[in-house]
Amino acid sequence: MQLGVQSVAVVTGVENGVGQAIACHLAKCGCRLVLVDIDHEGLDRTRKLLDDCTASFHALDVAKRPAIESLAVEIANECGCVDLLVNNAGVSLADRFEKSDITDFEWLMGVNFWGVIYTCRSFLPLLREAKEARICNILSGFA
Repeated sequence: MQLGVQSVAVVTGVENGVGQAIACHLAKCGCRLVLVDIDHEGLDRTRKLLDDCTASFHALDVAKRPAIESLAVEIANECGCVDLLVNNAGVSLADRFEKSDITDFEWLMGVNFWGVIYTCRSFLPLLREAKEARICNILSGFA
């Protein structure tokens, strides 16, 4: 798959690390970027690295299905299709099991499992509109 100026790439979890590096690489390829992260400040840090590209920045929680569905509708109206979806958003727990609350595990599953499901399902129609499209799901060993 050749990514370039006409390509639209959606990347989640772009506040730092791998997601930010992927966004920077795709910007160098000339892609139009749709960047998602729950952290407003992290999005701003990434925005500062991407001055010379076409990008939209969306502060939302991938674990919230209505937010992801709304974003997919917005991108459908603006772009018509998506060539690449990178599900990079992920979280982890570092505390001992007995010290973790059930809400910690619900949060973990919300982002790491449901966030991927919601994003894939919401953007699948846009991926199918592209001539050639890919989904890349990333999850760290800690998550």
